[in-house]
Parts: sequence; structure tokens; C-alpha cells
Amino acid sequence: MKVLYILAFTNKGLRQMVWKQIPVFMRSITLAIDQTHCEFPWRRAICRQKNICTELDIKNKKMGYYIDLQDISIDQYKGILKTADMIPSWRSLKKNVDENLDLIKVQHVRNLGELQKALKNKSKIQAFSQQSGLQEDYLVLLRRMVNGYHPKPNRIKDFPNVSEEVAGKLEEMGIKHTLSLYEKILTPEKRKELSDKTGISKVEIVKLARLTDLSRIRWVNHTFAYVLMEAGYDTAEAVAKADYQALYETVKQLNKEREIYKANIGTNDMKLCIESARGLDFEIVY
Repeated sequence: MKVLYILAFTNKGLRQMVWKQIPVFMRSITLAIDQTHCEFPWRRAICRQKNICTELDIKNKKMGYYIDLQDISIDQYKGILKTADMIPSWRSLKKNVDENLDLIKVQHVRNLGELQKALKNKSKIQAFSQQSGLQEDYLVLLRRMVNGYHPKPNRIKDFPNVSEEVAGKLEEMGIKHTLSLYEKILTPEKRKELSDKTGISKVEIVKLARLTDLSRIRWVNHTFAYVLMEAGYDTAEAVAKADYQALYETVKQLNKEREIYKANIGTNDMKLCIESARGLDFEIVY
């Protein structure tokens, strides 16, 4: 049945015909069996209708440089807060998660996109605090947590392994940071087009694509994107699949040999990095 399901739905002309032939009582079983294989949009649509594959569905809907915060409902965010690794100063967000987020829902806030807008600045936070009964300090932390899904893009010229000449050529096209570069490096065809327009070598463009990809991970600045690349974790997907202890040891040894950064990066930092990477969509074709 699973083989039939996959063959039918990966072939656009057959999927509707074969799906109708599957007995109704078997359809939900077939979906449940295959819920870990939601790489196709039509499957994700079915999963949403059946209310399964929730977390993977969220991840697969995230397209573009940033996560679409409207795709994460307040109820889904409850689970994220409960299980997420956090820096010590944010761990108070784990207390009374259901109660606090239910108070947010009462204010007609349905998803993280709407929450981000509701907590956009100090005055809005104060007003939201009065309306919801939640403490301002809590809302400030929550805003930081949510805003962290959209980290500030890294400037191209700040990467240690990008020359002034390359950065200058991109700036001439109005490309100054990783966000503005992202759409231009998604596929080999787009990278070739960028190479032809700028005179930057294809090898250099691929390197820029990898640095851009890594920069999407929360807390990964221009230096650490370079470090991850040099350590062999050269895409967001590679980081997402990494073992945090192995990543820590590799980065630690690399920095010991080359003294790239002075900061004290520990195993928990690697856990946070990996967790953030796992929430991204991996749509760059290398």
C-alpha cells in the first residue's frame, strides 16, 4: 500500500485516480504510515486536512530566507516553547506556557506573525500587557524569542573569506547582505546568471550561497558562518543533521588551530544552533 501511495502521488497524472481506488478506511492508515515523507506540497495539504504531521508540516511550509511566522499557530508554539533549548535568561518562558499563551489567544492573536506585530514596540507591549494581564517583562522576552526567527542578515563584506572585490561587485548590483543575495543563489541556474552578470567565479558564488544558507540560522553571525563552513558543516541542512557534541568538538579544534574567534562557545550553544537549523526549509539546490 505504501509503495502504491508513493507511486500514485509522485506521478501527477495518476495520483487522483489511484487515491480514489484506496478504500476509505485505508487512506488514513496510508497517510499515517507515510507521514514522515511530506516533501511534496500535495502531501502536506492532505496532512493538514487529516491533522497529522504537524511539526514537519510547519517546517516544510517555511519557504524563503526567513520562516513565515504566520505558519506557526499559538497552539503549535506552546509545544515549541515546552521543548526548545533556550539561553538561561529566556527559560522563564517555559513556565505556565499553556496559561500564558491562552491569554494571548484571548487577544485574538492566532499565530506568531500576529504576535510579532502585537509586540512590535514598547508602547504596544505596554498596551498588550494591560489588556492580557501578562507582565511586560514576560512579553519583552517573548518578543525577543519570536524575533529570533528572523535574525539580522549578515553583510557580505563582513565575511572573513569574501574579498573586497567580490563584495564590491555585489554591492554594485544592490546586494549588500545575505537576505538580498538569497533569491539569486537558490539554484545552479540562478548562480550561473549571477556569475555571468558580476564576473564572480562560479566557485565563489557557491561559497556565497553556503554562507548565506548558514546565516539563516539564529545566532550565526558572519564569523561563525565562516567557522561552520571551515568545520565542514557548510549548509543549514548539514548543521540540522549534526550531533551537537561532534559539532562542538570539531569547532573547538578548528579554533584551537586557527584562532578564528575569541568567544567561549559551549555545547549548549551548539544545541541551540542545531535546533534553530532544524526549523528551516532547505530549498537551496547545490
